[in-house]
Amino acid sequence: MEKSLSKDNQIYVPLIYSNNLLISPCVLTHGHCTKKFNDEQQALNYNYNNISAINSCMVIDIDVFKDYRYDENIFLDGIDHQFVSDMIAHGKKLKVLDYKCNHSFSGTEVPPFKSAVTRFKIFKKDYKYIFRNNRTEYLKLVGKRALKLSAQYKTLKFLLLLLKGD
Repeated sequence: MEKSLSKDNQIYVPLIYSNNLLISPCVLTHGHCTKKFNDEQQALNYNYNNISAINSCMVIDIDVFKDYRYDENIFLDGIDHQFVSDMIAHGKKLKVLDYKCNHSFSGTEVPPFKSAVTRFKIFKKDYKYIFRNNRTEYLKLVGKRALKLSAQYKTLKFLLLLLKGD
């Protein structure tokens, strides 16, 4: 792995799997939507600025934090994509390492209903802040999640939470 490290890169991410699905890195599309890579090789060879990754197992050069702080208004969801987007905007490169990690990820699991409701409320609040200047993108992303969870749990609870303005 050492030969993968370079002074040109300051952010390193492994290949992260959840339920045998490669979830990170990924391609970040418009509106914080993500597109998964087809396989590891595609992720390792990807060399465009719309790459993103989750924070888990991320290795970051300490010098990055001389002039950067995570946005404390974002509690959990989107903080990783915001960080990577900010780094790319500042000319930093993300390097994918040929190293695999397994991770529990709420998007690939079916947690108990009460946990899913709590998690959705966090997701909604974080993206309400992230998309504070773009209500349409907020509604698309959070609405899609609300629809998925409503169908998954066979309840309107998530759609009602979406419509509830807090």
